[in-house]
Amino acid sequence: MITQSYPLTDFSTAATIAICYLCFVFFGKLVMQNSSPVSGLYGVKFAYNMVQVMLCSYMCIEALVQAWKSGYPVVGCPFNQENPPIGFILYVFYISKILDFLDTVFIILERRFNQLSFLHVYHHTSIFLVSTSISAPACLSVCLCLCAPYLTLSALQPASYYKILTEFSC
Repeated sequence: MITQSYPLTDFSTAATIAICYLCFVFFGKLVMQNSSPVSGLYGVKFAYNMVQVMLCSYMCIEALVQAWKSGYPVVGCPFNQENPPIGFILYVFYISKILDFLDTVFIILERRFNQLSFLHVYHHTSIFLVSTSISAPACLSVCLCLCAPYLTLSALQPASYYKILTEFSC
């Protein structure tokens, strides 16, 4: 497959990145417990969010363009493993999941530990690892199937389910 030649695409590298992320969450929180919050991150976070918006817009538009040019139907898309038309977009999606880890870095540096729930860390880790092995649409479908019930229930705020998922700190 053509995407196997791209940097960071083998699973052992992805697993190493995920383990480093989890170690940062654990040790970063440990270190920041006794430190004052890092200030002055507004500009960095603003730039980060702008990059995320532009990157996600590019991936969405380019995926649609490539799917249109390749004649993909709405359902039952054929898959060319040797030269996938959207292979590069899937790779950009995968790399963007590494960039998403910065969200957690900002949370830890600013000591917003109430936002550092088990669900937050699990989401970032699992989406990153899943995106190494299956396509982005399938990845997003799995994520939405798992997250939609949580988001619905958390909007209704039933105490037990909501507390289990959001207050279990990492």
